[in-house]
Amino acid sequence: MSLVNLAAVCSHLNNATKARLGLTSIPNSNLHLKLCQALQNSGYISSVVRGGPTPPPDTPYSRIPYS
Repeated sequence: MSLVNLAAVCSHLNNATKARLGLTSIPNSNLHLKLCQALQNSGYISSVVRGGPTPPPDTPYSRIPYS
């Protein structure tokens, strides 16, 4: 795992936040899991779930409405 892949995941999470997505997926690795757990412990992510080989389904609830 290289820092380039880690930077890509950070960029993906940043873009998902800016798009106000309530749900997103990233590649499965121990480094990415540790990063997400650290973000969760800091309060930036509400939950972390290790999923399967397919991305989460696209549901109408995956967007957070504007306040």
